[in-house]
Amino acid sequence: MRINLNGSILNALTRIFDVILVTVLFLLCCLPVVTIGAASAAMYATMIALAGDSCTSVVRYYCDAFRSNFKQATMLLLPGVLKWKAP
Repeated sequence: MRINLNGSILNALTRIFDVILVTVLFLLCCLPVVTIGAASAAMYATMIALAGDSCTSVVRYYCDAFRSNFKQATMLLLPGVLKWKAP
């Protein structure tokens, strides 16, 4: 029995694994509360790239998007985090 590496089952499994990997990266990057904005932007950018088939390495694409969005997203989210008080 030969395994077709371009088959639809293997492509579907690859997509599912990529989505799970992006979700795990998102959860790991959200552990420090300040980075939720950058993690969300990186997840969105990576999912868009996966949908358009322009993403070759999920981890590298996510990390690059996280780095490029970190400063802007943190500056937008930081005032809300500093004003928030626990009930």
